[in-house]
Amino acid sequence: MMLRSLFVSIAFIFVFIACDSNGVYDNYVNIPDAEWHKDSIISFNFEVNDTVGKKEIFIKVRNNVDYEYSNLYLFSSIKFPDGKIMTDTLEYEMTNAEGVWLGYGIGSLKSNILYYKKNVVFYLPGSYKIKIQHGMRDGILVGIQDVGVRVADGNNSGSEKK
Repeated sequence: MMLRSLFVSIAFIFVFIACDSNGVYDNYVNIPDAEWHKDSIISFNFEVNDTVGKKEIFIKVRNNVDYEYSNLYLFSSIKFPDGKIMTDTLEYEMTNAEGVWLGYGIGSLKSNILYYKKNVVFYLPGSYKIKIQHGMRDGILVGIQDVGVRVADGNNSGSEKK
């Protein structure tokens, strides 16, 4: 148990070190007991002032080995300051063809940084809201520990995954 805690701590330190100053917004929401209910919608609110520079949006997922699937379907939306809403259905691979977990991490916790939108220009300054809901068939998705969003400067794309 102590060894597992040490590995999880090291993984979190690695994630902090891996983050750079190009992040405009970067936040995770913990999924209680690593059981994501289908009706649980995770929301992220952030402010945008730069209406010229290109940004990249990533969805970040931390899963443990209890996650039973090789992929992950997500329903996502972005609400703009003027009330417009853009929705997407996304699919991400969580393992390779041999069943080996993608992403990075030590032990049973894997972190994935997944592209959501590339070369985004936020045309309005103000408050934006991203909502994420899992789109898997299970009512309760076991093994997803945290879900996050990262909005970064567009020149940051080379250091991210997928």
